[in-house]
Amino acid sequence: MKIRAKNENWLNIPWYVDKFAAGAGSKNAKENEVYPWEESHVREDVKKTLPLRIDEPLYLNLKCIAERTPYSMNSFILDRVIDEIEEEIARLTECRNRLPLE
Repeated sequence: MKIRAKNENWLNIPWYVDKFAAGAGSKNAKENEVYPWEESHVREDVKKTLPLRIDEPLYLNLKCIAERTPYSMNSFILDRVIDEIEEEIARLTECRNRLPLE
């Protein structure tokens, strides 16, 4: 007897296929979409790390900036990347703002 996985139905269809199919044909699927950063469990006081691979000369340039300015290497990068991230997210999510009103 096969034991059913926790997130698998009796027809052996993965749970994510059911979830996808449940939203099929929904006119308001995009309008009601909740982006990951809008989830209720997301907290602004939690900081995540992101390893960044850069070549050695660029790293040494960044280190020099950190030694000669009030910036740390992280704060220098973060200060400059925030605007870029916000612009790209606005571009990627603008379709939500252009949905026709019903």
